[in-house]
Amino acid sequence: MTDEGLSEAEIGWRLRRSPGHVQHMLTWMELRAGRPYRPRSAGQPSPIERTVLRSRADGVSHAEIASRLRRTPGFIERVERFAALRSANA
Repeated sequence: MTDEGLSEAEIGWRLRRSPGHVQHMLTWMELRAGRPYRPRSAGQPSPIERTVLRSRADGVSHAEIASRLRRTPGFIERVERFAALRSANA
């Protein structure tokens, strides 16, 4: 829309967003312009999975990891199982 010459206010009105929000998104688009999107490969763990796996390898309990990440111990166990499943299917 900016290529068509529309102002930030007009774009915001059309998208039901504030002009400030539009400016913020345009700034992010400029920053990302030089870096193409690269999705994670099938066997690569997510950041939270890496954190959980690294902590578990160091002998930290599910409850302690959960308190550090402000999650429940059950969530941490599920993340650990999912990471193991993901790496097994890679």
